[in-house]
Amino acid sequence: MYLLLAKRFSSSARHKRMPLIRFLGPRSQLPNGGHHSSTSSPKSNAPSQQRPAPAATGKGSTDVIHYEEESELPPRFRKMPMSRAEMEVIELGGAF
Repeated sequence: MYLLLAKRFSSSARHKRMPLIRFLGPRSQLPNGGHHSSTSSPKSNAPSQQRPAPAATGKGSTDVIHYEEESELPPRFRKMPMSRAEMEVIELGGAF
């Protein structure tokens, strides 16, 4: 058994791993030198300097509708009714 495992590992050692991600090149060629620019500083995260979010009123805002009950939702957003077969599978602890 040890010999079989040794052959398996030795054959995989000969195979060169190719990543699925294609990198552009060295980080030194990136515009920022490969470093992320931090837009927030520790001072900007302080609670005293935080401003409240602007109110969503005006021409460019999107309307938000809040529903109290699931029955008020449009049909495409409601839960699909569960079939008898699906209920049985769940009760038995298996996958559907």
